[in-house]
Amino acid sequence: MGILTFLLDSKDGLDKVRCLKMALVHDLAECIVGDITPFCGVVQSEKHRRETEAMKHIAGLAGNVGEELFDLYKEYESQVTPEAKVVKELDRFDMVLQAFEYEKDQQCPHKLQEFFDSTEGKFTHPILSTLVDELSKQRKEYEEIGLDATSNLSTFST
Repeated sequence: MGILTFLLDSKDGLDKVRCLKMALVHDLAECIVGDITPFCGVVQSEKHRRETEAMKHIAGLAGNVGEELFDLYKEYESQVTPEAKVVKELDRFDMVLQAFEYEKDQQCPHKLQEFFDSTEGKFTHPILSTLVDELSKQRKEYEEIGLDATSNLSTFST
């Protein structure tokens, strides 16, 4: 996600450095609590509580930058600033990009569709909308190639 912040255009009025810092900090609590997903059976309020406690702990260890780390975390969680909103979109894009990579790696087109469905209509930043459109195009091409390759294999093996 940090690298993706370089794609942001400062003409959008975004503080790119703040976006970069927030991208680096937003999931830092996971190094303590793990990546709590909806499949873990942990309610959202408990997930938030655990992550906030972990971030307080990390901030306490970080000396004079601890307050900045915690403030960036809180800003991301509150989703009220333009920077927090675009970093959330970067996070979503990173998720679907990884899902597509897993589909290709496992040679299972469409296997992780629920990740793509969960982000449908949630990209508003022009650069991210363009990236999502390109990813969708590449995914569709891969699905067509994968399905063709599978049907050729089936024909070949019979």
